[in-house]
Amino acid sequence: MANRKVALCIPSRDLVNLETVHSLMAAVGNFTLNYSAKGVADLAFITVNGTILPQMRNTLAEQAIIHGATHVLWVDSDMIFPANAIERLLRHDLPIVGVNYAQRKRPTKPTAARYAEDGVKYWVYTEDHHTGVEEVAFIGHGLTLVETDVYKHLSRPWYLTAWNYDKNCIIGEDVYFCGKLKNELDICPAIDHDLSKEIRHVGNHEFTLVDAMVDKQRVIEQIRREQEAMGQENVSPRIVREDQIPVAQGPKMQGGPAPVLPIPRASPENRPSRAERGPVDLKPKADEAAE
Repeated sequence: MANRKVALCIPSRDLVNLETVHSLMAAVGNFTLNYSAKGVADLAFITVNGTILPQMRNTLAEQAIIHGATHVLWVDSDMIFPANAIERLLRHDLPIVGVNYAQRKRPTKPTAARYAEDGVKYWVYTEDHHTGVEEVAFIGHGLTLVETDVYKHLSRPWYLTAWNYDKNCIIGEDVYFCGKLKNELDICPAIDHDLSKEIRHVGNHEFTLVDAMVDKQRVIEQIRREQEAMGQENVSPRIVREDQIPVAQGPKMQGGPAPVLPIPRASPENRPSRAERGPVDLKPKADEAAE
């Protein structure tokens, strides 16, 4: 970890998600306390905004080299990660290592993939039993650590969107970079399965009752925690049906719930006309002004 300088590079078209800001604050605080404050390692923030993502990545990587960074930590503006993520990636001591995370679309897939011997691409899933580091063909750059020496030995541009003539689709700039890395330096990226399990990719989602059913057990657990906090440890969590909707509790009255009392209103025949009411006097009265 000695003499490491990590450039936190955040390409952003507009805003950085609030949860990402929280993750960054926690990670920077943790790294500063454990390493920077002891003179062991250092951090630098480098940001750029724009609309062309490959150009932003090329600019950020170049600025990281100019600032004397040994590593670039790519952090996308929609990622949530633990406070110790920086040192966990650094300890692998690899040219490029990152995390596997879900894509922001349905049906969602992982961002890491590799190729079979016949050249067919298949997605690499991080499941409960997966642990340690695995080499893959390409990864997303949502949370990825790259040694700056890698950029120094690669031809430019490092990042570019390209056209895949076989599949008639665009290749993203991060996939382009990983392919360039393999072709020119024979280096493959790696993913940290353990860290990947703690990553969240923030995105818009249209919620339906299917989501409610998926989260049903989480709702039950939340109700149980709330009941325990109120000293109701033996009360069973309840999923409310339409005929079980609780009524706001008021004073107990004999003979059932309290009746709904009408709000007293003046009848039209007894209601004074605007002319009879006269103008509204907004000036304070003498005794009110004295107070």
